[in-house]
Amino acid sequence: MDEVTYHNSVKLPCNDIYCKPCLRQMFVNATNDEAAYPPKCCKLDIPLTEVLRPCFGVLSKVQVKEFKERAEEYETAKRVYCHKCGKFIKKRHVKMKVEQAKCIKCKEATCIHCGKDVHEGDCPEDEGMQKLLELSKQEKWTRCSKCKRFVEKVVGCDHITCPCGYQFCYLCGALWELAHPCYMD
Repeated sequence: MDEVTYHNSVKLPCNDIYCKPCLRQMFVNATNDEAAYPPKCCKLDIPLTEVLRPCFGVLSKVQVKEFKERAEEYETAKRVYCHKCGKFIKKRHVKMKVEQAKCIKCKEATCIHCGKDVHEGDCPEDEGMQKLLELSKQEKWTRCSKCKRFVEKVVGCDHITCPCGYQFCYLCGALWELAHPCYMD
């Protein structure tokens, strides 16, 4: 085992001591391989603050930036990647209302559901969705025009309140109003 000088080492919260090159390599590995993220010692996450202290000089500014970007990617549950260049699209560039995400690298928009080029309506390549749409026609289900959830009216009037809170007409799908003039009957 090599001898490590005090100035070339870092004491972690678990009281273990790492040489700076080994600690740097641990963070570089975590940046390049999700299986190595987050860096750990004694089964505890090593806080980035431990290597960011100016007196430590463990990671360069570029390495810190790359690590933070990958950490954001790794910690995102439902990730979206650009369909054109493959770059991870950060949450702040995902527009849920229009169901698309815009890549800051190549400026292309990607469907957040199927990961393909942006398109109108349901994802055409989604075979499961196509089967569900066919079944919904057979069963005469209606979709909420706000959240796209399928609903089925068993009995009662055509005024539907979806679990998302949106109120609509079961027959035509339009927003429900007190004097709703549905011409579908």
